[in-house]
Amino acid sequence: MQFNKAIRLAGPLRKPVRDFIIKRRLKFPKLISLELTNACNAKCVMCPRDQLTRKIGNISMDVVEMLCRDAYKKPLKKLNVFGFGESLLHPKLIEIIKYIRESLPDVELNLSTNAQLLNDKLADELLLSGIDVVNIDIDGATGATYGAVRKQLNFETVTNNIKHFLDKRNKLHSGVKVSVTIIDMDITHAEVKPFKKIWTGYADTVYINHYNTWTGVFPDRNTGRNDAEGFLFPCKNPWREMVINFDGSVAFCCMDFNATLVVGSIMEQTIEQIWQGKEMEQLRDLHLRGRHGEIPICSRCNEFVFQSDSFWANLFHE
Repeated sequence: MQFNKAIRLAGPLRKPVRDFIIKRRLKFPKLISLELTNACNAKCVMCPRDQLTRKIGNISMDVVEMLCRDAYKKPLKKLNVFGFGESLLHPKLIEIIKYIRESLPDVELNLSTNAQLLNDKLADELLLSGIDVVNIDIDGATGATYGAVRKQLNFETVTNNIKHFLDKRNKLHSGVKVSVTIIDMDITHAEVKPFKKIWTGYADTVYINHYNTWTGVFPDRNTGRNDAEGFLFPCKNPWREMVINFDGSVAFCCMDFNATLVVGSIMEQTIEQIWQGKEMEQLRDLHLRGRHGEIPICSRCNEFVFQSDSFWANLFHE
């Protein structure tokens, strides 16, 4: 955090540094989130699944192959193989990960899952698939809280699946990193410290996340004091992440779960054409001019809670 805030002291240097970073990021997204499916086996209190209006479906290999072709030898750093759904439901999950691993050997591959379906067979396959990081969202230190948050899932099944997965990982001396997360919100706040104590030593990383309102769909349930006053800087996501839905359409933001703001399709345009296209340019310009409120999904978003202390935000600090 001190490094991030140090850019505030740079004074006249901030603008040239900012201009350099923006220009570099416009070349190609450093992160792509690829939605394998928008189906899910859970009904969580912090997820707007009951307001999903777009078609439910699974990604095809055609979309995966198009992505890999476009991203080959490009400055892509990380690829998330998940979106608004549970990726373990995709019947070709392992095939897809292996294909991407072979096609893009230098890109970090990340999977996020609720782990309900992470049985022994799938665990073995996943550890040998080429995945780099597996994150498991738990959101509770006890069965009672977990059951109140992540409905339709089983706390004992999930925690056992995670521990078995970690045991297999360790026996194989695999390099796969495993993290676990809990969202610090009203319903889980009392269990954040116990959660961290339980999983520290098991998982490689324990994340405590803020609560996201999904573009204002839910009231803010973040706990504790929050000094952020809103977006006093442009959101970093339009310069950082491309979101590809299961059908190949590209959403402006990962929080746009209904894909109400689509900026292209990788089945019709290249990633570069979309990333550098007119639609993205106009939306980024609104953010740069402090007019993000003119973009419906951005006007209601609380993503600033996650970004306010970032290096990016401090590049724009006045």
